[in-house]
Amino acid sequence: MPIGDDYRRIVEEMLEHDDILFITPIYWYSMSTKMKLFIDRFSESLRDEELDFKSRMAGKRFHLIAVGGDNPRVKGQALVTQFEHIASFLDATLETAILAEGNAPGEVEYDQEAVAAIAAFREKMSGARV
Repeated sequence: MPIGDDYRRIVEEMLEHDDILFITPIYWYSMSTKMKLFIDRFSESLRDEELDFKSRMAGKRFHLIAVGGDNPRVKGQALVTQFEHIASFLDATLETAILAEGNAPGEVEYDQEAVAAIAAFREKMSGARV
């Protein structure tokens, strides 16, 4: 039964691109609830013969940017591993994983390692089709 939201439109748009960027806060060492619900609905897409989801996801490059407190570069590794498994299942790759530190709005700007990684990522992606 259709849910009546933008999921289908977003997935169809996502399938038109080679690079897919996932950005999420780190909540209890995982992705946000909204991101998890989005990923969970991939199962719906896998059953949709019209989308041909799995074969169209093959070869895509995933990029993850996640922000959290409490030592995210260490404690966010479970999230990175989770995205590696998701990508692998879909025959895609997790090409980029940037874990940044910050709890309050704007705090991530003080994480110079993350700021540099994001600047390098932006430069690398400047030629990507969006």
